[in-house]
Amino acid sequence: MSEKPNVTFFKNGPMLVREPCKLFDGDTQTEIVPKKFPVYLCRCGSSKNKPFCDGAHNASGFDGTCAPGADG
Repeated sequence: MSEKPNVTFFKNGPMLVREPCKLFDGDTQTEIVPKKFPVYLCRCGSSKNKPFCDGAHNASGFDGTCAPGADG
């Protein structure tokens, strides 16, 4: 497992996690174990397969122009 996973944020879309790393649910702290990597993680909140992206951001009009980690 890589010590520094490579994560790419797509404008108005998901995050791409390229290498195996530990993923945890933010509410329950339960580990999420993907079947394989890479994985696309939802940022819009509309996916029916959370935490994974199902392309729902296209229909929801998600605007991800705010820089990741920025306030607002």
